[in-house]
Amino acid sequence: IERAVPGETRVETVVREVPTVVTEEDLIVAAIKAGLAGTVRIAAAEKPNLGSGFLLTQAGVIATSDKVLGLSEGQGSSSAVEYTVFFWNGKSRKARLLHRIDSGVALLKLDLGNAVDISKVEELEDKELPISALVLEEGERRPGQTVLALGLAGDGTPAISRGLITALTPSSGAAPELIRTSAVIPATLGGPLLNLNGRVIGLNKEEGTALGIKFLQEALAAVAV
Repeated sequence: IERAVPGETRVETVVREVPTVVTEEDLIVAAIKAGLAGTVRIAAAEKPNLGSGFLLTQAGVIATSDKVLGLSEGQGSSSAVEYTVFFWNGKSRKARLLHRIDSGVALLKLDLGNAVDISKVEELEDKELPISALVLEEGERRPGQTVLALGLAGDGTPAISRGLITALTPSSGAAPELIRTSAVIPATLGGPLLNLNGRVIGLNKEEGTALGIKFLQEALAAVAV
């Protein structure tokens, strides 16, 4: 902006900063990038694409749905099945079942060798988008809120679905909190449901439904990893 200086014959230029406007599209792009850093694809010996999951801790705990792993009602945490967990960049690591709770949450534990933190495993290092655990958030969830469901397809291509929360069913006794949303599609089952901050608010359980994070926290507390 140019303006005349009183009492002088010169004009001075005044520069005013224009506030940066962050659009919903900007938030979505940032949230997807954050989510893909910890989203995984899970495979077994005879089933190359069971479904998705996500990294819950830096110590290598993976959260997914028991249906992705094909676990039956009442099947506990002891399993001899070896899984292969693939990350968004195609890198992989072996894992075994760590824990399962009746709400439908299953936890896998990655084989990190002698490392106690996934960031210390050289084979998994990636400068473009470092592999890292996702953050859980217990913030407000409400009908009409925009959410993102993520997963990894069999060929490693990210599966991304945007939708709205349509209803919330509070937890009651052993019944878990359920989040109803059009964002959860078959390609995202077992993966994370994110808010626009890139934080996990649910686990994609069935088409149109995600589990609230309360039971993720309980499952994690049970194994203390």
